[in-house]
Formats: sequence, C-alpha cells, structure tokens
Amino acid sequence: MQKQKQNLALKSFYNYDSLRNLEDLSDDIIQANLEMTDMEIESLTSILNEMELQIKTTEVLDQDGDEMINKISKVFKLSLIPNSNRKFLIYDNAKDTSIELRCLPAIELYFAIPHAYPSNIGPLFYMDTSFYEPFKNFLYDQLAQKWYENNPVTYECIINIQDDFLNSFFDQGDLGNVKLNDRGQVQFNYIGVDFQRVFEKSMEAQRRSFNNEEHDCKICMRKYLGDKFFFLSGCEHFFCYDCMITMVNQAINQNQVNKLICGEASCKKNLNDIDIRNLGLDRQTIEKYDKISLTNAIAQMDDLGWCPLPGCDSLATIEKDVNYGKCQHCDFMFCLDCRERYHPYKRCMVNRLDLVDIISEAEKESLDMKNKRAEEALNILFFRYCAKFCPNLKCGIRIQKEKSGCTKMQCPKCHHHFCWACLHDAKGMKHYKEKPECNDDGPHLQPEHLTQDIKNKHLAEGDDYINLKFCVLCPHCKSINQKKTKQNMLECVRCAGVFCYICNKPISGPEHYQGKSLCHVESDPWTDF
Repeated sequence: MQKQKQNLALKSFYNYDSLRNLEDLSDDIIQANLEMTDMEIESLTSILNEMELQIKTTEVLDQDGDEMINKISKVFKLSLIPNSNRKFLIYDNAKDTSIELRCLPAIELYFAIPHAYPSNIGPLFYMDTSFYEPFKNFLYDQLAQKWYENNPVTYECIINIQDDFLNSFFDQGDLGNVKLNDRGQVQFNYIGVDFQRVFEKSMEAQRRSFNNEEHDCKICMRKYLGDKFFFLSGCEHFFCYDCMITMVNQAINQNQVNKLICGEASCKKNLNDIDIRNLGLDRQTIEKYDKISLTNAIAQMDDLGWCPLPGCDSLATIEKDVNYGKCQHCDFMFCLDCRERYHPYKRCMVNRLDLVDIISEAEKESLDMKNKRAEEALNILFFRYCAKFCPNLKCGIRIQKEKSGCTKMQCPKCHHHFCWACLHDAKGMKHYKEKPECNDDGPHLQPEHLTQDIKNKHLAEGDDYINLKFCVLCPHCKSINQKKTKQNMLECVRCAGVFCYICNKPISGPEHYQGKSLCHVESDPWTDF
C-alpha cells in the first residue's frame, strides 16, 4: 500500500500525450538538453530552499508497463506558497459554513522533464494538492503557455505560481470557484471540503513563510530567522527560543510558574502547559515544573493540602470547618494554623498575642541578639507605639510616621489622605482649620526609641499588661482586640467585624458554634490556657 501511495502514474501528468509523438533525437541534442536542464535545476537550488525544491528520481513514477518513462530524464517537486496580501475565505456550499485564512496552502507540483526538453517539448506537470484540484487544469494551461521551442520555463513557472496565480483568476473574470467578495476577501467556493485539513495546511504554509524571513525578538531585541522563534499557542506572539527558555527556567527556579505571562507589553496571557513542555527543557527542569504545578493546584483546593511532617510531604485531607488535616500516607492529624498535632477544644497559639512570655524573655536578652522571640517582642511593641493602621478599611496596612511635625499623611498603598493625630480624612487643609490641635501631635517614636523605658511603662500598666495574654488580631483589619468576658464571639473595636476568639476566623453569628464546630460559645479567659 505504501508503494502505491508514493508512486505517481506518468499518465496522470499534464502533457503526457505529447511523449507518444516524439521523434527520436540525436545524442547531441539529448546531451545539450540534459546540460541545459542541469543548469536550470542548479539555478533553482540557489533561489529555493529544501522545502520549496526537492530533486527526485524517476523511481517516484509508477514503473509498471509504461514505456514512456524511458523518455523522462529528471523529476523534481516544487512546493510554493502563492504570494498575496489579501485575506481568504473558504466556503462550503453544501454545509453553508466557512473559515478565514491568512495564507493559502502551498501548491505542490511535480515536474517530469523529458529528454526532449527544452528543444522539442515542454515539461510535464502533476499537481499533488487536493485544495487546488478544481483549478488544476487552469494552472496547467497557464504553465504550458510559458514554453516555446528551446526555451527553459521552470523559473517562469515558479514566478507564475508565487506571484501571478491568484491575479490570473481575476484577469479571467469569475471562474465560478473563486471570486472577490464584498469584504475584499478572495473567496474559494467548494462543495464538501475538509476544513481541518485545509486549516492545517494553511498554518503549515504560514509558518514556512515566517521561517524564511528575519524578525525581531521583543525581549532581547535581536534579529533572527523565523525558525529560531517560538510561538505561544494562547496568543500567537513569538519570541526567540533562547529568551523563552531563559524566562521559563528562571520562573521554575524561583517557584513562580504561575507568573509566567507573554512577553508582549500589551498582552497578559499566561503561558500554558503545552507551551512550556514544547520548549525542549531538560528532564530535571520538567520534573521540577510538574512538582510546582501540582503544589499550585493543591493550593487552590479546599479539601487537599500537604502533610507538615518532615520527610513525608504527602497529600493530606483538609476539613476547614473544624481546622483539621489528616495525612493520607502517615495518618498524622494536625492543626491547619500551627501545623502541629491537632488540639481540639484549645485555641491555637498562632492566633494569640502572647506578649507576657515574649516580653519577659526579651527583657533578659540584649537587643542585638538574633533570638527570634526577642525580635518578635520588639516588632509588636513597635507597631503598638510607633505605627498606625491606614484608616481606609479597604486597605488597613500599618504605616510608620518617620518625622515629627506635619500630621497630614498619605497611605503608600491606597493613597488615602488622612490625619495622623485623629485618623480622620484630610485630603486638603480644611480639616486642620477646623481642628488646629491636629496640626502637630508632638514627637513620634522611632524603632531606636524602643528602650527599656517603653517596656517598663508597659509593665507598669499592671492588669492591662497581663490581659495582653488574651489578645488576638482581628482577621478583618488586623487590629488588636482583647477578650474581657467569657464570650468567644468578639466584635472588633476598630472595624466592628465579628470573629471567633477560639479559631480567629470571621463569623456571621452564634450559628458558628453549632454543628461540627469544635469552638465553644463561652470559655474562661483565666483558665482556658
């Protein structure tokens, strides 16, 4: 079957019958013809690439019982793309559907060169492109008219196919199959057409045309031939392989695969999995990419996570309602907040501001030590005395006022204007005319002012200091709130958001303490821990 598919019947070539009437030629004429044909093919190889010109032997012809094959000296195949700045519409009359193309499929044409060419006969043609089947006789006639006695015509045939083929349709008027529609498109009309096949051939031709020209890489700004570029499937923008591989390798090594986007300034589409795998990265890089992709995917799931035990790193089943996780491999049960062994009925230490223990330890250590708990104590004191929250509830970041004097502030994140002294809106100067006492609220503490005097002042507050053991950060605005009663449902003193003291999660009301929840409605702040 394979042999029958590859071999071409010489009888199917245009101008085949002219071989039958050929008279015997002298050896000198045949030799002169061969030399002229060789020169012509040599010229073609200098202007066409390997995709456009393929030199064949007569073995591509079906040898079964056709004596005319002995009159053929050369066979070559041209694969040429018609040049046109127009857009194309392929219309199927039977299905009443159409597709648009930027580029027509290549015209694949076999030339069989007789011994008598070019002295006595022109070349034989055979078109091997089904898309142009309705137009093959028209094309054959166009090419045959190029030959006259002793005139080599293959170069002129190439020009005709590449540049004049489409224009010839319009010179002849409406051929029935091809016309220029109202939108300026060249419309090809068919009855029954394989759109998928046509589209694939069109993309193949488009890529070939691209590869034959130089283009600029918009990342490194260097020029390369088209075959050095990689096309992104999501947006069809292209960049050189070196830049793409460097960019993807850096993202994988920095664990930022989800931030990989197209390098075109106006395009923000993400690189998809197919693009990354088609770049030709080494096996280790692909394995690392797969691991990062899996981790990112798990992070988006509410019911799956990772076991926190060192050396395990297996998938764990997550139940957020009860703040609980269980490893599917080692069965370790853990708290979702602190990642330690699960501790039902007991509030997680991660959500506490346990300043008693932190500060007592910090007092015993010098400020230049690298002890993390001492640093944590100083950070908490700093934010308590030296920083304030942006009063814009949609922002709420901590802000430090670096100098004394003017109290007019602007949030570096949301650009909200406010008064440092009272935290009211202060976009203009009207606020300070109405409240002159806000013009200067005195010296402001800096990190270097966090001395023993501040801690002593804090300790002198007695019960208030001790009660900091039972303070938590509001999950809405991150401000400090203190539990003063047995009720575990707290309302933030700053943003009025409601949350649970036990699990430190936003809640809508008492129904949080019903059903599967392990949080109690009430607990004694002095005996709970």
